[in-house]
Amino acid sequence: MQLFQTQTATKLICMLDYKYFTVYLLKSFGVDEMGGNPAGVVLDANNLSDEQKKAISKAINYSETAFVERSDKADYKVRFFTPTEEVDLCGHATIATYSLLFQRSLDCFLIYENTPRNL
Repeated sequence: MQLFQTQTATKLICMLDYKYFTVYLLKSFGVDEMGGNPAGVVLDANNLSDEQKKAISKAINYSETAFVERSDKADYKVRFFTPTEEVDLCGHATIATYSLLFQRSLDCFLIYENTPRNL
């Protein structure tokens, strides 16, 4: 049996519009540290505009970046952005987000809100 893993997160401190924030870089579905699908994850994205999220995604230069926000409907909300648009769902960025929550000892068995339904 072959197991797929998520790489330990690499932490980046970035500045956008004179504000500092943290972006975590992970790879999902890899069989070793060299493979997998890369995704960025921002855990505290409550105060970022959609344009800022696109700019962060463009700077990271991965296909998708996950942004975790507060939610009134679920435990939290996750939105996924490419450098040019928001997308409804991204499997590898979802796995990367849950992996990061686990690595940071945060509760990763939560319901999250996304578009078009809650998972």
